[in-house]
Amino acid sequence: MTYLITRPIKNLLVATNRIGKGDFSSRARVFWNDEIGGFAAAFNQMAENLQKFSREVEEKETTRQALLEKLIFIQEQERRRIAQDLHDQLGQSLSVLLLEARSMDNGGHSSCEKHPKIEQRIAELIDEVRQLAWGMHPAILDDYGLDQALERYINTISKSTRMDIDYQCLCHPGLARLPLRTEVALYRIARRRLPISCVTPIPSRQAWFSSETPMKRFC
Repeated sequence: MTYLITRPIKNLLVATNRIGKGDFSSRARVFWNDEIGGFAAAFNQMAENLQKFSREVEEKETTRQALLEKLIFIQEQERRRIAQDLHDQLGQSLSVLLLEARSMDNGGHSSCEKHPKIEQRIAELIDEVRQLAWGMHPAILDDYGLDQALERYINTISKSTRMDIDYQCLCHPGLARLPLRTEVALYRIARRRLPISCVTPIPSRQAWFSSETPMKRFC
């Protein structure tokens, strides 16, 4: 008699514990058409609603992730296009302008003392355009990966700030490249974080930066 009474209750407790651990597919067995059986049926209905809600949340999260990845992809494509335009169009136009200014000096067509300053400013603009294009989307990131892109960026920062920056990439040998979207995200994080330490006064004028790839690949 005791077994007949406690069995439905124990079965209900087991199902409750499974639900509590996230197993929304768990259901309680309805042994008898009594109060405990009615409670088990109500519990099963609640579990069904929870499972349905969980599926809806997962579907919405999947959709959100897909939209986010698509947005990031579109942004990177636009960055790549702008970087290419800056390098190919504006950069080349400035280079032609610099050559024309230098040819005027070499030909002796003008004695204007401002020409050297103008040439210097044009050269500086060319360098700024290159840096801007590089910041938008470095081509080396697509071709050679995160390590090479970070190393080149840090070398640029080191030269411009006259700071000795020690860069190390602690990657496991033979590990395949991360997905491009992950490398782009890590590169953006590094660009935002590194200049903070570079502009901070450091007596020794030295800095240290490292990147490490874990054993598990990023999803």
